Amino acid sequence: MEIFITVLKYVLPLVIALIADRIINKGFDKASMLNGKIHLVLLKSLLIAAVWAIAVTASLSNIPGFTKTWEALIAGSGILAVVVGLAAQDTFSNVFAGFAISASSTRPFDVGDRVMIGDIGPGYIMDISLRHVVLETFDHQKIFVPNSMVGKSVIINYTQMPGYAAPIEISVAYGTPLKRAMEIMEDVILSHPDHYGENNAAVRIEGTQDSGILLKGLMFTPRFEDSKMACSDCYLEIIRRFGEESIEIPYNKLEILEKGAGREDLPAE
Repeated sequence: MEIFITVLKYVLPLVIALIADRIINKGFDKASMLNGKIHLVLLKSLLIAAVWAIAVTASLSNIPGFTKTWEALIAGSGILAVVVGLAAQDTFSNVFAGFAISASSTRPFDVGDRVMIGDIGPGYIMDISLRHVVLETFDHQKIFVPNSMVGKSVIINYTQMPGYAAPIEISVAYGTPLKRAMEIMEDVILSHPDHYGENNAAVRIEGTQDSGILLKGLMFTPRFEDSKMACSDCYLEIIRRFGEESIEIPYNKLEILEKGAGREDLPAE
């Protein structure tokens, strides 16, 4: 009986913590409370961490001799705090940065937003913990970005504005009737079924190149996922329409001369 009570004192706090952990996870997930709310995601992580910290402390307090050790640790808490602070300064930095990101009324993103953090991404915010932000890219790579890095980086949020704009660039030869080429590009872009909003195609001359003039237009789609296929469709149709109206798309030509070829044209020595 005494063995059972002893084991119970050690195990019961951990069992209670496990049950509380599952209840917290189920409660947040069942109510869909975490969708788009990073402050609640961080609150869930904090609650779970607190539950387990209390459970482990309660379990260890039942170990004979641990009480004196605990009192000694408290007595030296100042030195301990300095040592722990130096050893875990990166962790604390990430935790504080996570709180700063989630608590701000003008926070830069929410779960589900498509963002670029510094030179990382772009990708979708899948989760945020006490230590890092989980970013999933378009090719399904998961990137774990420390909160401290997020707090110091320039963040571009592609979701907070409606629609997504992708560039369509194509070069035409010198001597091309530019106005007509630009009209074709604009007509193709605006006629695409996935074109979004009342924005025009904004076709303009982007610059000059060695062999042609670069034209650029914008394809607006409601979602980022639609942009690649929509741009591909537009390129196919623009190339077809240019071919019908004999608008040349220039390309570099490479001439290869065999060794010794053309030597008869050289002057005699």
